[in-house]
Amino acid sequence: MPSSLIGVLQRHCEVIDSACSDPEPQQITSLAEILGRIPDPRGGSEAAATA
Repeated sequence: MPSSLIGVLQRHCEVIDSACSDPEPQQITSLAEILGRIPDPRGGSEAAATA
């Protein structure tokens, strides 16, 4: 009898979880750092001054 789709996905996720180690804290980029690299879509330096 074939495996259920949920069972297949659970096994797949278990394999991925066991293959990937947890990153070191210094490897994790904060949301503020990421947002600081993205240009402000409102444009101009006045938008940055009000943020």
